[in-house]
Amino acid sequence: MDPISIAGACFAISKIVYTNIKRCREIDETLDALAADQKELAKTIRLFQSELSQETFNTGKEQWQTLQSSLNGLSTTMKSLENILTEIRVVELGVASRPVQVIRLQMKNEDIDAIKRRIEAYTRAIQLSVQFITL
Repeated sequence: MDPISIAGACFAISKIVYTNIKRCREIDETLDALAADQKELAKTIRLFQSELSQETFNTGKEQWQTLQSSLNGLSTTMKSLENILTEIRVVELGVASRPVQVIRLQMKNEDIDAIKRRIEAYTRAIQLSVQFITL
């Protein structure tokens, strides 16, 4: 190999190492942010479900049932996200804990993206239901 190829390979390797170190440093913040969002949304869902279960609505019963169904679906989705976060965080490997968490997060990225899309869809359905009910 010529010196330029060796230097290029070293640069590529150092870039990969730097990126992984940066991800390891940020993993706690990333997981904390996801967990906080999940907990707040789950709390809101429980509040809505509690209010819906206590009230009896005479008008737009179908819309209230649609809203309840959307909330139930969103609640199930939030439990899925909570399970994924638990799987990612459960690591007792000492120094290797963060790199393992980064790898687990990368492996679950598709699942998390799918959950985000479902949350967005449920949120839109809930907004539409609430708007229709308030008309």
